[in-house]
Amino acid sequence: MNQKKIVFINYSRNDRSIVENQIYNELNKHGFAPWIDIHDIFPGEDWLLAIKNGIKNSNFFLCCLSRNSVAKRGIIQKEINIALDLWLEKRDDDIFLIPILLKECEIPAKLAKFQAVKLFENNGFEKLISALNEGLKRLSK
Repeated sequence: MNQKKIVFINYSRNDRSIVENQIYNELNKHGFAPWIDIHDIFPGEDWLLAIKNGIKNSNFFLCCLSRNSVAKRGIIQKEINIALDLWLEKRDDDIFLIPILLKECEIPAKLAKFQAVKLFENNGFEKLISALNEGLKRLSK
């Protein structure tokens, strides 16, 4: 079966460089289709609708966390809340929402129940890929 492998990336603008270089580009190399606003929203498009559809059509929601992102208000929080609402429609053992610590920081209470991956650790990205592959296996059941 040819499964979708769409991965929505939620991040703070201050973390754009690390997110693009260490997550977006690497996911592409590993056969995933990362969805990120700066590449997937066209000029003139209703950006909020595009974001909502991007989250809804994704297999996974990566929430990139740093001191920059956890202190932010606005669209970053809206995206997380949309993903949490979608998570309620998933099976208990589905892997959908994955917190990614870009740097050491506190995980917000609303995300604390989800096992996080520390991207800054030596095997952080490999753990992320393993989680995504396991999530795909579970989707096929």
